[in-house]
Amino acid sequence: MDSSVAEYLARFEGDVRDRLETVRALIHETVPEATEGVGYGIAEFWIDERPAIYLGAIAKHLSLYPVTLLPPALAADAAAHLSGKATAKFLHADPLPLPLIARIVRQMADNVHQGLT
Repeated sequence: MDSSVAEYLARFEGDVRDRLETVRALIHETVPEATEGVGYGIAEFWIDERPAIYLGAIAKHLSLYPVTLLPPALAADAAAHLSGKATAKFLHADPLPLPLIARIVRQMADNVHQGLT
């Protein structure tokens, strides 16, 4: 099992790794207080000493978890990417919607700060 996010990302190559690195950097830019580690075998970002954001990838997409408690406007904007109970998926075949991902990440962090998750 990987012991760091860098080790986890090193398992990927090419565009998938680049996309993961881009979202990793975006998470740190959006939530500078986030610390990172590995949980459940994927990248994990902690806020206020709690696991708050998970980032992973498989063959066809990368995902953010847990995407919950989105305000209606953000939920509507993210609807095409929401899957299952608490996952946002971004297909590798499509450009990353970085402004949308930043909004989702910011909301996930706000949820933790407010004690909602």
